Amino acid sequence: MRLYHFTDARLPRTILRQGLKPGSEPMPPKHVVWFDRRGVTPNIPRRLGHNLCRLTVVIPDRDRCLVKYNDWLRRNMQPSALRFADRRRK
Repeated sequence: MRLYHFTDARLPRTILRQGLKPGSEPMPPKHVVWFDRRGVTPNIPRRLGHNLCRLTVVIPDRDRCLVKYNDWLRRNMQPSALRFADRRRK
């Protein structure tokens, strides 16, 4: 499966040397590496004042470490938090 990871444009050399590592995302789940199937630059606030770059990775479809975010939310979040997340997406 081809997936995409968006990161600070200053980091690709470090990532190539050390691999992808979990970032400090404020939203749960924490300590994960985020991937996207679409490959379209996400609408992320430019709070850090830098550009994003897209990395393409290939991961086996059946890798047990891959979890769809919506599935994780349904299993781990309270219903009130899910309603709040749904409102933010609209």
